[in-house]
Amino acid sequence: MTIIALGILCLALISGGAWAVIGAFTPETKNNPGQPTASDSAFDPLSYAIDVSDVDRTSRTAVAKRFTEIAMTWYPAKDHSLTDAELRATGLMSLERAQSMFLPERPATGEEWNLWGKRNGYTIPNVQVREPLHGADSDSPDNEFVNVEVSVVYRWKAVDFDSEYVDEERVFYLAMHEDSKIGWEVSDYLYEVIPLKAPVKSPEKTPAQES
Repeated sequence: MTIIALGILCLALISGGAWAVIGAFTPETKNNPGQPTASDSAFDPLSYAIDVSDVDRTSRTAVAKRFTEIAMTWYPAKDHSLTDAELRATGLMSLERAQSMFLPERPATGEEWNLWGKRNGYTIPNVQVREPLHGADSDSPDNEFVNVEVSVVYRWKAVDFDSEYVDEERVFYLAMHEDSKIGWEVSDYLYEVIPLKAPVKSPEKTPAQES
């Protein structure tokens, strides 16, 4: 009986060892990756770019103005966040800056965003380009980058709805570079939000009211 028991024990150990070896070489079952996420390596910021072929790339002001207009035109009904608008402006960014863009994991929220999303509305920015900061001279070959300041106020518009300008100003600070082949481009940027004590009045008619 002892010999039989030892034989059974050996077989069990051999069998268990075999399963351990087989398990070690069995490919791990992976979940279906599904659609690329915002952090997925397949994410391509330039795929968001809209056509900017009509922009005069020899004009620093024209590029700064159009870049900011695109970056400040939001469509809450379809945009994941404010970043979607900035991604649409990648056609006016340097390639390095454009490729550094990414979508935030969390979508945009807020009462105003949700309201205009339901109305299928969008923003209309009013952009004013201010000349280079710190006295930079765009025509000087010694200056690789020129800092441009752009002031933006905006309002919302949708079918049967037209808001006054929102009581805030967004000031964009653009680092701009003149590429020898492409022309002017935005190599970096940031912005700050400044509350306005007196909202800018809309040049159009009084906003329509909800029924």
